[in-house]
Amino acid sequence: MIKEKPKKPDIRSELLRQLSQAVLQGDVTGGLRLAEKAGKTIADRDDPRTGQFRCLEARLFFLSGDYQKTLASSRLAASLLAPFGETEDLARAYLLSGKALVSLGNYREAETALLDAISLFRRCDNVAERIDAANQLARVYFTRAEYKSALKYLLDTIKLADRQGDRRKLAFLWGNLGRVYTLLGNLKKAAEALRLNLEISDDLDDEKEKAKALLSLGYIGLQNEQYEKAESYLDEAQLIIIANGMRREMVIHHTYLGELKTKCGDHASARRLLNEAIDGARSLAPESSLMAAPLRHLAALELAEDNASASSRLANKVLALTKKIGELVEKGAALRILAQATLAEGKNDGRSPAKAADLFAEALEVFDEIDARFEKAETFVQMAVSGLGSSHRILVNLFRAADIYQKLGISSKHQKTQELINQFEAPAANVPPKESVSSNQATTIVTANRKMKKIMRDIGHAAKSEMPVLLIGETGTGKDLLARHYHAMSGRQGRFVAVNCAAFPDTLLESELFGYRRGAFTGAVTDKDGLLQRADGGTFFLDEIGEMSPASQAKLLTVIETCQSRPLGGLKEDKLDLRIITATNCDLAGMVEEGRFRRDLYYRLSGITFTIPPLAERPEDIPLLLHHFLCRQGVIGEDQQVDMAMIAEFTSRSWPGNVRQLESEVKKLVLFSTMAREDTLGDLAGLLVQNDIDGQTTSLFSQIEEFERTLILKALRRADWNKSKAARSLAIHESTLRAKMKRYHLAPASVS
Repeated sequence: MIKEKPKKPDIRSELLRQLSQAVLQGDVTGGLRLAEKAGKTIADRDDPRTGQFRCLEARLFFLSGDYQKTLASSRLAASLLAPFGETEDLARAYLLSGKALVSLGNYREAETALLDAISLFRRCDNVAERIDAANQLARVYFTRAEYKSALKYLLDTIKLADRQGDRRKLAFLWGNLGRVYTLLGNLKKAAEALRLNLEISDDLDDEKEKAKALLSLGYIGLQNEQYEKAESYLDEAQLIIIANGMRREMVIHHTYLGELKTKCGDHASARRLLNEAIDGARSLAPESSLMAAPLRHLAALELAEDNASASSRLANKVLALTKKIGELVEKGAALRILAQATLAEGKNDGRSPAKAADLFAEALEVFDEIDARFEKAETFVQMAVSGLGSSHRILVNLFRAADIYQKLGISSKHQKTQELINQFEAPAANVPPKESVSSNQATTIVTANRKMKKIMRDIGHAAKSEMPVLLIGETGTGKDLLARHYHAMSGRQGRFVAVNCAAFPDTLLESELFGYRRGAFTGAVTDKDGLLQRADGGTFFLDEIGEMSPASQAKLLTVIETCQSRPLGGLKEDKLDLRIITATNCDLAGMVEEGRFRRDLYYRLSGITFTIPPLAERPEDIPLLLHHFLCRQGVIGEDQQVDMAMIAEFTSRSWPGNVRQLESEVKKLVLFSTMAREDTLGDLAGLLVQNDIDGQTTSLFSQIEEFERTLILKALRRADWNKSKAARSLAIHESTLRAKMKRYHLAPASVS
């Protein structure tokens, strides 16, 4: 009987098992040592096991941070596995190549590898790893500022992860989605995604993912100008970041907090934080967006401190870096800062405005390319505030910014931009001077509405008493005018001083209200009287009182009770003789019940409360207001009638922005009628007034952009497509014309 030889143990299978175990346990050092020893035993044949070995080796190299070796091993694995068909192992090799290429900054090749991996995982029905590959591809598109493509892959991937019930993957996918929405400017959707990210991370005790979500929510609060909320999120994130040694996230934290401190006027803290962020980025990733962001914010800080030369130097550094790494958001933002610094540096240089205009145009072109709408709006506002271009152009830029903020749901910025529009008179012939209000002259309030007339009459009576007055009404209903009417009817000889509580972060509101003494804080180089002192003997109007923080509420209550105020850093109280009138569009009584507004202060302020009806409830006022604003703009005389087509157009709208929105629309009509004299004012009303059918406000500027495209096309045709000549006829710079031609796809071959 012949004895069978005992089978030799399958050494290759055992080695592969041990390597897989090392990868799963994250034992990088032990795994790489084993891979080195096993190399000769396993990697001596062109078969699938050798390919599997190279794949595991690549994963260990990736975990060690050696991306060049990861790429070499994963590519070798792919070449070994490809002859044996479309397998999961081949898909893993492509995924590893893609990850390595992303880490090395080679996004073009990474995209190809990851698309191959996704395709193979789909055919092999491997959903879990397909999710990883799709998330990596979204990261590629995100880094290349192709946010819409990133959004598509993330939304598809979230559906897959939800179907799988993989909550850990869902957490970071929601976080990534929130970051994409943030850069697209859709802050509402971004916040929703990040709150889901935070909720799941909390449930899973995933501290690192939670810290990232808190950072992103802090950034959203910053963009929404909710500074107190933003700082709260950032402080919470910092505790987790320190506990877990998250160096990259600490750089991001310092960058965001530095930006916040700049906006709140605490420049010393901002400089310290941004310099710490730059030092951190230098040690981690000196040539990345991690470095570009704090450098850019430091440039903005220098600009805020009137150091235009230093701001220019830093902005140029950011531009050089972004050119190298392809970071477009930071590039556009740096161009915007450089434009502002150029104007500040060359105040007496006739060439500076033209250079600044070119830089602004280039920034807009960058933001157009990546559809960064929030940054576009910020640029339009800065162009207007800088005073560049004709009065027509300044108003157009403000209208564009307001439209974007409204579409993005950023109410604070939309309101501020509307206020800028209403402060700026549209260009027209024979414009009468703006009405001024003194202590003995009543404000013009145009109304035929019975409720409004009664409110005006009752406010006149209230002004003769010592009772405090609270005005409640939607934004744009005329609360400011009614407050001025109250002051005029009071007969008080002091000033009427108004402050919008929503316009100042809490740290600045206190110094604005109470003033300060020299040395009270960094930057307080002289004494400054507060707004309360300026209103002594007159009327102090606090608009948007519901936005005041609890700390400021307590200080205001003290002022009301003692009739005294003390400036920051001061030693003595100043006596005050003033009337306080407040206004809000919030439900203050509801806020009191929720603990968000002090009950004692509410009772002090609401002695007599008036609720202002919205414009939708007083349609009889619309023709009167239309006539009033057209007269103010010098379009018609007091004794002239408004075109009936225009009245019909205006009365058919619901006006969610109330009187302020109506006035803004009149200014748009005046502006565009002067730019297109061949059209009648009535025709332009139908074309340009915002359409809010079924309660949905559609974009005005989708219509205006078509109008602008037509004007540019006409100018180009008249100039025989000579860009310099066309730009001169339009009174814009040639670089601006080129940017608009690119945006509207205008070329002789592309238009009939």
